[in-house]
Amino acid sequence: MLPFLLILVQLGISWLIVWYLEKGNLSFLGLKPETRRISDFFLFLFISTFFSTLTYILKGTLGKEVWHLNPNLNLSFWLQGVGTKILWVFTEEMLFRGVLFYMVWKKWNALTAILISSTLFGMYHWVTFGILGQYGLMIKTFFPIFSLGFIYGYGYVISKSLYSTLGMHFGYVITIAFLFAEDPAVQGVFVLDKATEFHGSGIINGLINLLPLILNLLVCFLFLWIRNRNTRKALTSSY
Repeated sequence: MLPFLLILVQLGISWLIVWYLEKGNLSFLGLKPETRRISDFFLFLFISTFFSTLTYILKGTLGKEVWHLNPNLNLSFWLQGVGTKILWVFTEEMLFRGVLFYMVWKKWNALTAILISSTLFGMYHWVTFGILGQYGLMIKTFFPIFSLGFIYGYGYVISKSLYSTLGMHFGYVITIAFLFAEDPAVQGVFVLDKATEFHGSGIINGLINLLPLILNLLVCFLFLWIRNRNTRKALTSSY
């Protein structure tokens, strides 16, 4: 229950900011349930979960990585784990695709809003990952996270709703931070027994980690492009 109360608090604060600045409301978030929006959520949730899971399938088949099912699974585990991830995803979406994104989009154009929010999204994860000052890791982390932020922002612009973005983001987070737990401090549905071992080039390891992410981004982009094939117009438009 607490995660959902905190979500309501975030919506309330966002509404107050928009009302104070322009006497507006939160309709720009596109959160009113509609058939198209709900179908978007589940479509992109499936795509993101599938390709994120593919990473671990490749690690298991090519890298001999071994996982076992967490023996402590129960209703409380599922409710707490899923609820926490919903709050996590919604909070990040409100920070990076919420009021600030909308204001930049309205003042300039969608591409500017996407670039600014994606850059902040990447830098934000330097803090959450605890890698500030580790410049090699900062660079290595920034570009994949920036790319995810870009496709999330693009999805929001094309659909003018957070449903598609929430689907993409939640599918990714629920896979890497709940279904599979590489961090021993995190309780996941599957727990790591034996990490990936490669006796060949590190390029293989890089491909296993990057290829599913690239495919995820491309497939999401394809479905969004099918919805609105005039990408240039969409990105250069103001709200």
